[in-house]
Amino acid sequence: MNPRSTRLSAVLAVAALSLAACADDDASGGDDAEAFCTALADLADAPDGSDEENLALLREVGETAPSEIGDEWDALVDGFETLQNLDAATEEDIADFEEVLADFDAANVAVEAYAIENCPNLPPEFFSTG
Repeated sequence: MNPRSTRLSAVLAVAALSLAACADDDASGGDDAEAFCTALADLADAPDGSDEENLALLREVGETAPSEIGDEWDALVDGFETLQNLDAATEEDIADFEEVLADFDAANVAVEAYAIENCPNLPPEFFSTG
């Protein structure tokens, strides 16, 4: 495995772990923290599905994302979509993903911080820092 493939594998692993902790959609805009927290808890309890099913779940959660973290939630979904469509064999896709990863990581931190502060119903293992 060449160094670029090794780096990509590490990046994908971090992204997948971060996404398991949180995620969402371009339709964000709810303002009810309780509804968002409930949606996150439901997401945590959801069985593993296909990429398309997981993306649909993330979009459903996004419908409840408070406007203060709506952009961050959108970045998480964008990162997940980029990950779904990634062809690790092409330099262009690798560059695209590396660009999205910075936004994805920042978004994950912001959404997780919001959830830690506002979602006492979520277990500590839900968070990447837990």
